[in-house]
Amino acid sequence: MRKRLNQYMGRFKRLYRLNEALHQGRQERLRARGLPSESWEGFAERVFKEAAPTFILSTGRCGTKLLTEAFERQPGVLCAHSPTPELLYESRLAYEQGEGGAGERRAAIRGARFEIIAEAYLRERVYIETNNRVTFFAHELAELFPNSRF
Repeated sequence: MRKRLNQYMGRFKRLYRLNEALHQGRQERLRARGLPSESWEGFAERVFKEAAPTFILSTGRCGTKLLTEAFERQPGVLCAHSPTPELLYESRLAYEQGEGGAGERRAAIRGARFEIIAEAYLRERVYIETNNRVTFFAHELAELFPNSRF
């Protein structure tokens, strides 16, 4: 029992050091972007205003995986083919709702993509997404990220 507890404590300490290094790296990236590392005040608004993500709109099964592989080889790019969450159910709802439910779609896409786009912004990379699930969120993405490209 003692041996197993020591193993778990060793794993915990390694994970703690890794988390500490990740946090320190994020603070350094915040400072590099002119943001106070101890405060996140105004950070989300700045990401929405300044980030310029690119979204490849498609129906799926049309070569987006190949595009992803090509984009991943480019420096300064953070490309995702099927980021988590993939929005499987939400994209179906967006399709069925048509013009209605824009507020709900905006909230869903904001929650699903903010962190990855913010990470690309902090790393001064262009975020490119080739997931066909965002096709029905194009209007909301354009409103949230005015510098986005499709």
